[in-house]
Amino acid sequence: MREAFRKALAAETDIEGLAATALLSVVFDVIGTGLDAWSSKLVGCRRLLESAILRSNGTVGASLQCMVVQYNWAAVMSRTLLRDVKPKDVIDELSTVVRASDLQLADDERTQGAKSQSLWWHNLPDHTMHLMLREATDLASQIHHLKVTCSPVDDILQLMPQAGDLVERLKNWDPDVSMVDLEFVDSVEHFNAIWQQGMLCFVYHEIYALRSEDMRIQTCVDAAIEPLKKLSWLQACLFPLFMLLVHAQTHEARSAAENALAKMHSSLAFQTPFSMLLSLKNIWEFSDSHGAGNSKWRDLVKNLSIELNILL
Repeated sequence: MREAFRKALAAETDIEGLAATALLSVVFDVIGTGLDAWSSKLVGCRRLLESAILRSNGTVGASLQCMVVQYNWAAVMSRTLLRDVKPKDVIDELSTVVRASDLQLADDERTQGAKSQSLWWHNLPDHTMHLMLREATDLASQIHHLKVTCSPVDDILQLMPQAGDLVERLKNWDPDVSMVDLEFVDSVEHFNAIWQQGMLCFVYHEIYALRSEDMRIQTCVDAAIEPLKKLSWLQACLFPLFMLLVHAQTHEARSAAENALAKMHSSLAFQTPFSMLLSLKNIWEFSDSHGAGNSKWRDLVKNLSIELNILL
């Protein structure tokens, strides 16, 4: 398969189809391929998508628009998952793809992105959440860089108002569900609750460096337990769910996580939820043995060589 892919890439035929193949191989990755494999595929996917957009002469087809939306989500999430695992130059390659609006001179990114997210992914979640995820990722990266370069504390403090504004926007996030069929409204609201609480945990831990036992983080975990128990699917919310569950300290929260992920694994035959559950158990075990304050998930993932692909 790898050789066939290389030959097709060299021939520059069906670039869009190659991009779809690369993206699917990343999104539906399984245990055994490792972080290096899917990060390389994702970088290749970006290059293919940008090449396909350039070849489109300003007329970006529906299938390409759909892939760009999915890639952009995966790229932003991967920048968080790969930090401290891959070199900075690799992470820098995982930038978002230029959108169709930039070539078609249509609406700005926010408007066009919202249209694409609604059309292809039924706002699960909406584009506003994507922009907040991107902002949180960039802000966390900035702060991490300032820390490792021993920059003045004032440089970090000057970013805190932006972080505070982001927290307020996340708390006030109220996505429109008016177009959702009545029978699915509750499920969509549970789904959105996991994204909201997961992103708040992400900001508290990655930007403010709060520990798992902090009241703010535990409040988010508690708020997500009932939505997790009631949600009928976990696709497209594994990332925020992980950001919540790495901080789970109670039996109720951990049991809810185990039941939900095991159900997804058995019903869909996907390896990803099973892999995620094993990773969480390793993190919880370390946390229980050494104290939550010493168990930052990023260090554990790196030290335990955990393969973590939660881009679906």
